[in-house]
Amino acid sequence: ATSQADVTPNYSVNDYTWGFDFAMPLFFRSARADVQRGQVKILETNLDLDNKRNELQNKIESSWQQQLLYREQIALMERNVDSYRRLLDGERIKFEFGESSVFIVNKRQEKYIDGQLILIETYIKRQLQILMYLYFSNQLII
Repeated sequence: ATSQADVTPNYSVNDYTWGFDFAMPLFFRSARADVQRGQVKILETNLDLDNKRNELQNKIESSWQQQLLYREQIALMERNVDSYRRLLDGERIKFEFGESSVFIVNKRQEKYIDGQLILIETYIKRQLQILMYLYFSNQLII
C-alpha cells in the first residue's frame, strides 16, 4: 500500500506558462489621466479658437471705425483745401491790384499744395483701411 504522500506529485502553478502574460492595473490612474489630458487639450484648443475669433472681430470693427474716421477727416480736409484755394485766388487778385507781394502769394500757394498732399495721403490711408477691412472680413477678391 502506498501512502498519501507518495501519490501527490510535486505540482506548482508557477512552473507552467501558457504563452501569454496578462496584467491589468488595479486603479486605471494613467488611463484616466490620459483622458483628462485630452479633454484639457480640447478645451485649450477651443479657447484658442474663441480668442482668435475675438481678435479677428476686433480687427474688423477697428478697421470699420477707422474708415469712418477717415471719411470725416477727408470731408474736413476737402473744405480746408477749398478754403486754401479761395485764399490763394483772393491773394492773386490783391497781387494784381498791387496790394500784395509775391511772398504772400507763394505762401498761400504752398498752403494750398500742402493741403492737397495731405488730402491725397488721407485718401490713400482710407483705401488701405478698406482693403484691410475686406481682408479681415474675407471679402477680398484678387
